[in-house]
Amino acid sequence: MIRSLVLLAAVGAAAAYFYSRQRPAARRQAAAHPDDRQLEERIRTALADIVADPGAIHVTVRHGAASLSGPVLPGERDRVLTAVLDVPGVLQVTNLLEPVEPAQTPAT
Repeated sequence: MIRSLVLLAAVGAAAAYFYSRQRPAARRQAAAHPDDRQLEERIRTALADIVADPGAIHVTVRHGAASLSGPVLPGERDRVLTAVLDVPGVLQVTNLLEPVEPAQTPAT
């Protein structure tokens, strides 16, 4: 009887130990793989620092795969793609960006 109680207590302690060790790992994993809305916001934040008109770029994210479309200056395209790939949680980027030349202003 005492052996059974000691064994039961040991099993319970071991289970509690392993359960407590796995919980932080699950939280880290959830943080490492944010949901698509969070990724979209992170991408938009990154774009605000890079492009002249971040609102012109349409961003969609599905299961960590980002798709970018819309007009972008030729010199900004590579920076945009690199910045989006550097956003934690983005697994791939589909480039549908359309390079456009800046509007020419007439000389006066």
